[in-house]
Amino acid sequence: MPNDPWAALQNSKQLTPQTNSYGAPQQAAPVTAQAQTPTQTFNSGVDPWQSPQSALMNSAAVPQGQAQQQAISPELQAMIGGQGFTPQTLAQMHAGATEGPDAAGLQQAAQMKRMLGESGLHGPAAVAYQGNVAQQTGYAQNAANRDVNIANANQAQQNQQFGIGQQSQIGAGNMAAANQMALENARRMFESLQANQGIRFNTQTQMMGAQ
Repeated sequence: MPNDPWAALQNSKQLTPQTNSYGAPQQAAPVTAQAQTPTQTFNSGVDPWQSPQSALMNSAAVPQGQAQQQAISPELQAMIGGQGFTPQTLAQMHAGATEGPDAAGLQQAAQMKRMLGESGLHGPAAVAYQGNVAQQTGYAQNAANRDVNIANANQAQQNQQFGIGQQSQIGAGNMAAANQMALENARRMFESLQANQGIRFNTQTQMMGAQ
């Protein structure tokens, strides 16, 4: 059976390389790679904004001062509480208020006894005179102790006013010292934060320049 000329023509096209208009073999179009957007990378993948911890100042290590506070003494507390004279002074004053009239009463009783002896007055009348001296001595002692109590009350009022004034001054001074120390502590902390920020910025600048 004779060969089919159309089939032979098709076979020759498959075996014959394609040529251009000049008879030269046609080259396959080169495959072009897709362009990629350049990305910025850093050495070893280190974030330039993160500095080594060893280079940063530890904020917890920043010294924080404590303001000195003036305490209220026990004596001042007693004055604020309304104490007058000290217990020792008050005891001495009461002792004097008792002993003074007592000594005067004894002297008066001795004089009365001598007068009665010279006048020859005895019996109930003499006893009445002596009792009168003892009664006057008791009145004098009571009056003297009452004066001591009044003086102690006046002193207590003065002490309380003075103590409250001193307490106010101490409180104001302590508050001022605490505020001053708080400002100083805040300044130290701010300086440490500024220093750390400067270290981070320098690290970032160096790493950016090394790219």
